[in-house]
Amino acid sequence: MSQSTTSARAGGGVEDVLPLTPLQEGLLFHALYEGEGPDVYTVQLVVEMTGPVDAAALRRAGQALLDRHAALRVGFRHHGLDRPLAVVRRDVRLPFREIELDGPDAERRCTDLMAAQRRARFAMHRAPLVRMLLVRTPGGRSRLVLTVHHILLDGWSYPVLLEELFTLYEAGPGALGPPVPFREHLAWLARQDTDAALAAYDAVLHENPGPTLLSRLGRRVPGAVPAPATETVELTDEETARLDAVVRRHGWTTNTALRACWALVLGVALGRRDVTFGATTSGRPAEIPGVERMVGLFINTLPVRVRWSWGEPFHDLVDRVQAEQTGLLTHQHVALSDVLERAGTGELFDTSTCSRTTRWTPTPRRRCRTGSGSSTSRPPTPRTTRSAWPACPASASPTG
Repeated sequence: MSQSTTSARAGGGVEDVLPLTPLQEGLLFHALYEGEGPDVYTVQLVVEMTGPVDAAALRRAGQALLDRHAALRVGFRHHGLDRPLAVVRRDVRLPFREIELDGPDAERRCTDLMAAQRRARFAMHRAPLVRMLLVRTPGGRSRLVLTVHHILLDGWSYPVLLEELFTLYEAGPGALGPPVPFREHLAWLARQDTDAALAAYDAVLHENPGPTLLSRLGRRVPGAVPAPATETVELTDEETARLDAVVRRHGWTTNTALRACWALVLGVALGRRDVTFGATTSGRPAEIPGVERMVGLFINTLPVRVRWSWGEPFHDLVDRVQAEQTGLLTHQHVALSDVLERAGTGELFDTSTCSRTTRWTPTPRRRCRTGSGSSTSRPPTPRTTRSAWPACPASASPTG
């Protein structure tokens, strides 16, 4: 055990001390660097519910969720350490508030409360980096607002958490088996061949013409993280069916087609035929039993380089992008900061692609329990308010 780890264990209530994943290091850097104002890596999930809701049972379920997952009970230490560490606390109380609103402006005030939850920064050293708010509004409607720092969880984890939360709400802790701890993923990361992965990305970036920065079309303060904004473009059912048909016919993934399209957008916008951007990977290795039910931050963001020409057929471009990305699958555990250091650049790209499915649909039997049993209300339907999963801390090094 290193001296850093030993000193981090000092003090009562410490259950474990863990290393950070590559993306966690980047997110921690941003949280500390942007020390004031809203943190763009604060995630918020909202569950809308109708009918009576037992607040006490919901609080107990949320607390049981914290007790169950060590990944939710961590604070991060970095002062005096060679590398930052995640300190798991044993006894962590879930911050839970219940607020009842009435009157014609209840919806507006509820929106204001949710926005205030998003604006309130977490102290990164103090567990838990999660809080829960239950807001009751007229008409028997309620909103469960779960606010979490992205450093704890990825988008895949949220449906898992919601399913477990409402199972705990209905049936208590005995209804769930033991979870697979996030430590299993950290152990898997430690066994990977970092040198081989770095060599693979050295080859990808060999003779790279320089950073691909879309922000050069406008103005941005160097190193600053822009405030999040969302613009939604929805495909019709017909457009979605046509896209799925094309992807299936060529043996592509939708993710690959998206990356090829984004490369063309960047190339045309910047007048370049050789572009680099980030891509977020799921980071969930199939070798870990039960990985699909694990909770934590598994994702990673790494560079994608695409060279193209006007005369190349689009299907050839996508075929090539897919082949190149398939060849990197076993190397996607490496830290972006290490790749950038080897490339000799502090900033390689400022855009990233990310594909995810995070919507959770309750089982038909699920109902919101009241103090006297099950109600006849509709199942809770979750949605994500605003876009709260920035794809990556693009090209900043966690070491500054």
